Amino acid sequence: MISKLTLISKLSMISKLTLISKLSLNSKLSLISKLSLISKLTLISKLTLNSKLSLITKLSLNSKLSLIAKDITFLTLNKCTVTQGNETSYEKLQSLALLLLDGILSNENLPQIPVNLWSSKRPGLISTLSDYLHYFLYDATAKIPSGLLRGNMNQFGDFPLCMSSGGRYCLAYVDIKLAATDYSTLASAHTLLHSHHAFRSKLSDPGHRVPRFSSMHWAVCVPPSCTAEDVEEAMSAVADRLSDRTGLKPTVQVDSEMCQVIDDKPLPRSTVFVGLMPTLGGLILFCTFILPHMGSGPQWPLVVNHHAELCKQYWWRNMLFIHNYFGFKNMCLTHTHHVGIDTQLFMVSPFLIYMVYKWPKEGMMTLLGIGTLSTVLRYYTVYARQLNLYVYFGSSVEQMFNTADYSYILPTHRATVYVIGIAMGYILRQWGKNIRLKTSHLTLGWLVALALLYQSVIQPSHMGDRFYSYDKFDAAIYSAFSPISWCLFYCWIIFTSHTGNGGFVSDLASWRGWQITTRLSYTFYLTQFPVFFFNVGRNLYSEAYSIQLLFDIKETIAVVLASMVLTLVIEMPFQNLRSMMLKKTPPPIAGVKPETKIAEKVQ
Repeated sequence: MISKLTLISKLSMISKLTLISKLSLNSKLSLISKLSLISKLTLISKLTLNSKLSLITKLSLNSKLSLIAKDITFLTLNKCTVTQGNETSYEKLQSLALLLLDGILSNENLPQIPVNLWSSKRPGLISTLSDYLHYFLYDATAKIPSGLLRGNMNQFGDFPLCMSSGGRYCLAYVDIKLAATDYSTLASAHTLLHSHHAFRSKLSDPGHRVPRFSSMHWAVCVPPSCTAEDVEEAMSAVADRLSDRTGLKPTVQVDSEMCQVIDDKPLPRSTVFVGLMPTLGGLILFCTFILPHMGSGPQWPLVVNHHAELCKQYWWRNMLFIHNYFGFKNMCLTHTHHVGIDTQLFMVSPFLIYMVYKWPKEGMMTLLGIGTLSTVLRYYTVYARQLNLYVYFGSSVEQMFNTADYSYILPTHRATVYVIGIAMGYILRQWGKNIRLKTSHLTLGWLVALALLYQSVIQPSHMGDRFYSYDKFDAAIYSAFSPISWCLFYCWIIFTSHTGNGGFVSDLASWRGWQITTRLSYTFYLTQFPVFFFNVGRNLYSEAYSIQLLFDIKETIAVVLASMVLTLVIEMPFQNLRSMMLKKTPPPIAGVKPETKIAEKVQ
């Protein structure tokens, strides 16, 4: 066999194929098994489709899957040979591969890979070994991994290799469904692949805020002349073959924004001249014009660049504090929706406070009416639209977005707890601090408070069970009454602390150390998600779940440091400026100059 291989290696490619075509199938398999991986792939690529299929049926499962993954690169390369000057991008890759091959055969040092292969000036050398050129991009493309049945669905390939060589890195979405549900084994494997469908999503769901949990991420590295449409067409062709043979029905989607290539353009001037603005405005400017240029990665276009594009279009909504009325999908800095809610309710609160102060009975009845209407509105909306504020096992991404758009981010649905706070403030002002409660009253009050805490936190936990079936009545009850229970629980803590009946709870809540966290709370709230997106976007490889990953100490420290910078650089200076502008100058004392008065104080 070794002599045969030595003899065959001396033949031309055409002679090799002619010789192999005369062999029986078993002889072909025996011969191919002795070849290296590159030789196997090169040889198979020269066969006809029928010969490929006959051969592939004899291969192991891993070999079949490797060939399928390779076909994606082959099909894409065959489409993407757009001429760039006097030489196609495919020929430039060919030139590099031949140089590498020549270095291997001559036992010399390998030539250095250019930083950007596709923009380098290299003449095409020989075209007979063109199939070797596929493997360079194939190496950077994702392969069939281990751990698929444990939810290992994100395959990012080799992002640095693809980008450093000047290729186009495309992250495709693959949604796999069962074409035939009568295969119990296949259905079980499909369930494991999707982690028992803890979350459900579609390719049409937006992925920049909430991930498409049911979609696989599959990286493909192609020449820069390829488009997203080329990659999608090539992958869909491979998916169709897979569907015919396995009973699976893959759907492939490749968005143009998820295809990246090295961009050597200079930064726009807008990224350099960033003026001082209040905290929210400063964060918007940073996330829009600076953060997109601070890194790269497989998901960087989705979680960083996409948010930046949204902010370029809709930043004015945030600055007017009306962005929460336009839905989650097209919101700049989605996590700032509560800033809009709080501002809108704050603008209404002076009228309510004045009414309670001027006409206490009518004012309190008005607060009760507003709270009741808001509660009824939450119940009806969740029940009628089948929403759920509790993320249960099997929630769909579409339901999450609908819940946010129609209930969670609207001030009319948040007004209940706001008016409870106003009423509590009025009660504390009227009753004062000199109230001493009996032990029996305190015990009863704490029992009621703990019951309210149980109703708002513990009682709904059955909706988190893996086998829970969605019930719109449960969802409506939770949405309507859990905010009230939670708010009343805290009202009791505030009341006992204010009146001196809180004990150790009051001492804990009054700890001076909370002043630091209170000062940083607003900027901590603003900076946490940009830090999260930064880390997700620049992550080059998929990670296994662990407790350390869930509670990432380094990420928490990064959020704290970012919030401190935002507080010191923007928030505190503007607070001081506001205080100076609103500070009243005391009226001058008749017959006394300011200098004389100061001198008298010194004496």
